[in-house]
Amino acid sequence: MPLIPILKIVHIVSAGLWLSLLVYGIILRSRINNAKGMPEEKGLILTWISSLNLIGIIGSMGVLLTGLYLSLSMDYGFFKFASGANHWLYTKQFVMVIILILIGAVMIPSAKKIKGLLLPGLKSDQPLNEEAYTLLGKLKRVDISINTLVILNILMAFSRYFL
Repeated sequence: MPLIPILKIVHIVSAGLWLSLLVYGIILRSRINNAKGMPEEKGLILTWISSLNLIGIIGSMGVLLTGLYLSLSMDYGFFKFASGANHWLYTKQFVMVIILILIGAVMIPSAKKIKGLLLPGLKSDQPLNEEAYTLLGKLKRVDISINTLVILNILMAFSRYFL
């Protein structure tokens, strides 16, 4: 089987995996809100942060690496907005850069800081303090922003069939 069709499948599966964080996040954040102040709250928070990390890395790197290879091997290139063709692809590439900047400049440092501040509280019998909830809220907002951009990118991929 040729490499290009396999990479397209890996690209789509990676995008689906990355998008699954949206549904998983909604469910888990709801459970975290319902468990506020209860013993299971800390475990749910750790599970959510860990899954953001693992699934996010697998999905985003799968999309990024296969997208780079496909763009290069199929002679699409990068950011050729003036080319008159494939605007959906070049816009997707631009949005992907924004997503990567958000992940690298905001989400990863925030998640590390939150995890560093939450871990002592998560491992103790003491309830979480307000600072922990503030940091958790920031991580939720960044996660929702990235998920929105991922949805936008997926919609642009579908738009090529209608434009």
